[in-house]
Amino acid sequence: MSELKRKKVGLFIENSDHYNMEMIRGAFYACLEIDQDLVVFTGSGTTKRGSFEHLLNKNYAYELADYMDMDRILVPVGSIMIGQNNMNKYLGHFKTPIITLNYDNDNYYSFSYASDSIKDIAKYLIAQKKCKKVAFIGGPINKHSTYTRLHSFKEALKEYNLEYDEEYTCHCSNYTRHNHNSIRPFLISHPEIDGIICVTDKLAYCCYDILNEMNVQIGKDILIASFDDEVTSAYQTPPLASVHADSAYLAFTAVYRSNNHYEKVNEFISTKFMPRESIGVSNDDRNYVHYFLFHSFLKHEPLDHIAQGLAIYLCDDKVIFNDQLYSHIVDLFHNLLLSHDQCDNNILRKIDELLPLVLTENSSAHIDIIKLNYIIDEIYQLKSQILKQKILRTHIHIYHQIIMRYHSIKCNLYNTLTSHLLNINIINRLSMLNNSSYKFQNMISECISLLNIKHVMILTFPSVVHFEQNKSIEPPDELNIILYIKDGKRQSLSTNHCQLEDVLDFFPSHYKSVSSLSFNNDNYGLLITDHPFTRLADIDYISSQLGASIFITNMLEHLNMTSITDELTSIYNRRGIQKQIRIILNNLKENEYAYVVFIDLDKLKQINDRYGHESGDCAIIMASKILLEAFPDDIVGRVGGDEFLVVIKPDHMKIIKHIDDRIEAATKALEKEYQYPFTVSLSYGISILDYYTDEHTIKDVIDAADNFMYERKRKRRSKS
Repeated sequence: MSELKRKKVGLFIENSDHYNMEMIRGAFYACLEIDQDLVVFTGSGTTKRGSFEHLLNKNYAYELADYMDMDRILVPVGSIMIGQNNMNKYLGHFKTPIITLNYDNDNYYSFSYASDSIKDIAKYLIAQKKCKKVAFIGGPINKHSTYTRLHSFKEALKEYNLEYDEEYTCHCSNYTRHNHNSIRPFLISHPEIDGIICVTDKLAYCCYDILNEMNVQIGKDILIASFDDEVTSAYQTPPLASVHADSAYLAFTAVYRSNNHYEKVNEFISTKFMPRESIGVSNDDRNYVHYFLFHSFLKHEPLDHIAQGLAIYLCDDKVIFNDQLYSHIVDLFHNLLLSHDQCDNNILRKIDELLPLVLTENSSAHIDIIKLNYIIDEIYQLKSQILKQKILRTHIHIYHQIIMRYHSIKCNLYNTLTSHLLNINIINRLSMLNNSSYKFQNMISECISLLNIKHVMILTFPSVVHFEQNKSIEPPDELNIILYIKDGKRQSLSTNHCQLEDVLDFFPSHYKSVSSLSFNNDNYGLLITDHPFTRLADIDYISSQLGASIFITNMLEHLNMTSITDELTSIYNRRGIQKQIRIILNNLKENEYAYVVFIDLDKLKQINDRYGHESGDCAIIMASKILLEAFPDDIVGRVGGDEFLVVIKPDHMKIIKHIDDRIEAATKALEKEYQYPFTVSLSYGISILDYYTDEHTIKDVIDAADNFMYERKRKRRSKS
């Protein structure tokens, strides 16, 4: 671990959807610029809770962030909690400085989307499309995103002297696509609606499903626009008009501007309305590219300037952060502008080299293949018309390369998905196999290798952490390191313990994620890794599986212990002691012996009759403690009401001569501790287990010890 600790920025994430992945991407690149670490803490989000206490129960990783030496923590409020009162209470219990996202308030340094674009949609529908009945579809009214965007919608109505009618507002239970039961009756009961504004793209997709069932033409009979501009919004039928709210830029700005200061200021990030066919706007992408190139060629603009303009257009003006990718895109367009049938072969070779760098599996969120085709086509059309250059052969060559590249990407994605699903199936089976600490570690190692995760640390708490309502959080000071994998290999550590505030320093990378290993409300430990954030779903899956696996293992161990443990004394019962005898027998060598000591608690009936059965139970418990004290390294069990059995292992044979002394010393020590009104005394007999003892003769050995015990007790009585 580094002696000089780096500053760490925490980010709470609900799941691995596009919104959250983009937020991680923006925060990550901001941390790179200011040379700090990004630590992503994953939780379960708001879908299953609505109270402050329930929030604590489900997100122990969030709680531990406050104790893991964070410089500040970014909380995207919209996906973490429902209700302003609950959120204020939740955020208020953190000691680490909090930066809120999508939650403008006076208590924290906050960064939110400006809501002006909702006004732009409403104004467009009312002024340009003459909509008379515009509906608003949002999530719960107490969700911040719904509240602010509904307020912006109302402001737009006021500007046109229109009154807000609550009858045309539909509030869903969440922001997902699965709100048919809320939206369908709303739309059916209001056939006069001619425009809809949705708070999220997913709610708009739900409207698409329902309206298509109703044979209503979107973009003609009814207009729909939304907020988010997910990657898939432009590929709906018809393309969905949406507000581009760049969550990557939101997180980037929050990390960058909050560095070293945490003023209680509200900052707003601009958004951009993307009109498309769902509001009756024809696709003018091709015309835009045509006029941009036409005028650039006429003005003899520098090719670099034209290439940069095309790159900005291709990426929809989204923040890429990856300077190398952006540079490759500009270089590709620059060389396309230079190419023609008689061009230097070096240019074509350069294009062939650049296409695989631009068209990758990871660049699909930033590059629209349809727009790329428009650009290439318009470049060659205009070069042919204005510059009178022959372009057919070069044009065909480049399209062939693009097709081949996309075919390669598709095949790789298919193979990766197939392999991933197979590995997930294997992990499902592996995670249910473990029944001991050793097997558990092996299972984790196999899971990690299957998903090609290079750096992982698994830590467990000293005991299971279970949250209770109104109970303050007491994080463990120390954790047990049960597995550390570095570069895909298990590591040996000088210590198996780690302080909570130091654990993140085991990973030198700029990025790491922290997930709780939990099942229901029980938390068992942490999974920490620097696996790329683009594969966060893998980590989420692994942590869930491991949590379930630990729960099942603990449950099975508990059931197993219950079946072999005496309820009153917590030592082995008859079944348990017999199981231990069989284990010893299986390991005995031909010249080895073990001893069975049959022990009887003297005068238990008299204790029960004189002092009551509760005192009799106390005598039995004390007898078990005497035996545990006298034989700390051997096997102790209760085989009947007042009968006990001790199995002395082969390497402890010397203690046979000192059994009386051991029992006497333990009895005197416990008598002083408990000071019962009765005396606890024990009688015993001994027999031998040897290599030739088998399942059928175990009972004979125990009976022999029992008979010897009674013989000794009889002789002792006759002497008295």
